[in-house]
Amino acid sequence: MRGHIATLSSVILPDGCGLLRTPPRAKGDMYIEYENQFDNTTVFYDVFMYKKWVFLSGPPLRNLLDTFTNATFFLDGKRCRAILKDIDRTQRSYIISGQNCHRLEIVSDRFQFDIEIHFNNSDIFCGKNVLMTLSRDNDLQWIRDWIDYHVKVHKVNGILIYDNSSTKYDCDELLENIMLNRCIESAVVVPWPYKYGPVGKTNVRKYIWDSDYSQYSVNEHARRRFLASCRGVLRVDIDELVGFENEYDVFSYLAGTPNGVVFFHGRWMEPIPRTEGSPRHKDFCKINKKNGLSPVKWAMTPSRVPESIQMLVHGISPAIIECPEEPGFCYRHFRGINTNWKDPLRSIAHNEADVDCFEDTEWKNIVCRLGW
Repeated sequence: MRGHIATLSSVILPDGCGLLRTPPRAKGDMYIEYENQFDNTTVFYDVFMYKKWVFLSGPPLRNLLDTFTNATFFLDGKRCRAILKDIDRTQRSYIISGQNCHRLEIVSDRFQFDIEIHFNNSDIFCGKNVLMTLSRDNDLQWIRDWIDYHVKVHKVNGILIYDNSSTKYDCDELLENIMLNRCIESAVVVPWPYKYGPVGKTNVRKYIWDSDYSQYSVNEHARRRFLASCRGVLRVDIDELVGFENEYDVFSYLAGTPNGVVFFHGRWMEPIPRTEGSPRHKDFCKINKKNGLSPVKWAMTPSRVPESIQMLVHGISPAIIECPEEPGFCYRHFRGINTNWKDPLRSIAHNEADVDCFEDTEWKNIVCRLGW
């Protein structure tokens, strides 16, 4: 089967149990929508086998840690010990099982959960060059272009998309659009119905990133349930296309790195379209002279990166392995390819006369070579 829609085994706090996750942000730093966007009820997004562990993927437990530490865990009816640990905006919790298990029960005086344990799915992407993202309501044409570009430029043959509650289409339609590209040998769409989490804005003129749990948890979840055996994974968003200025695609370059990780910065492409109508990546070729670089993104080979390392959105933690930025790679970050969910003004088309820009002639040449 080339295409697959995954299923998850989640644990959600029931109404009336008297438990909620407390936010990390002070009241004075919460913007109006913060509390509604904060995930205070999800304990585990998914429970699945990873090596000889039952892996418990979820947002950080925070104040719930003591409650679940004192709960009783059973694997296939046998009492066991859960190792629960919070890390940056997610958790890395597990039970050492020694063998495949099927059911997990968690019991306390406040709740009782009986959860199916999913098998590991890393075989789907074994040896594949995987392109991965978390997406919500991105235009299907944008997604097809994003795939087509990375297939042609970086020899991608696997796609992993976490769909964060899209309303414009369902997971079946998304998967159908992915599989229109015949170069894709394996694809998985993961329905991700959980809250993305509050963004970094506050009521005052500062930014605090502390509650966007889904981005960080998706990286941990994907690495262990789907990507443990892949050749490499390129983790970029739908509005980001990774270019290169040497003879290597990113996966061939990754294979020659000492630690299995490569970082690269991005260039902001201004929302000044060349044509009217529905915009596509190819329609934007202007770079604002005053803009700095877009934050670092990465590609990695999961099997070569120590288990202790957490892949963040824009880096790694702890920074105990040397992963120099590779100047031969750079991604283009298209402001105009955006649903404005984070910033209402981000993709608003600019008048070229109002912005001091220069033309990205290299991008125009690439568009021609791609046949776009």
